[in-house]
Amino acid sequence: MPDEFLGTILIAEDDAAIRDGLSMSLEIEGYRVRTARNGQEALAILPELESPGLLLLDLLMPVMSGWALIEAKNADPALASIPVVVISAAEREPLPGVAAFVPKPYDLHQVIDTVRRFCGGERAPRAGARWLN
Repeated sequence: MPDEFLGTILIAEDDAAIRDGLSMSLEIEGYRVRTARNGQEALAILPELESPGLLLLDLLMPVMSGWALIEAKNADPALASIPVVVISAAEREPLPGVAAFVPKPYDLHQVIDTVRRFCGGERAPRAGARWLN
């Protein structure tokens, strides 16, 4: 049932609680979600995604940081057009190659609204789902 999904989002976040919470919340909203524990995993997953709509990432990750991931993604013409939304406590200034920034600790409503700006989706959550805070 691919038409039920609003778009594909890749979350790159080393904190399992944040990664899993964001993933569950975005899936409830109707997005297809993949996750990575660091930038290196995310960079390997990105080319495999069908129509990736957004890369949602932290900056401070082991193995490959969010900054290095952004640089590597933008250097690949096949991946360069994928928008990046950073969720981090590390930066407050605009970052080159970043479409939007959400500060940690994040507000889930702000994250969902930001994702909707890039991937669309004003539809109701799937049956039986409830908003997670």
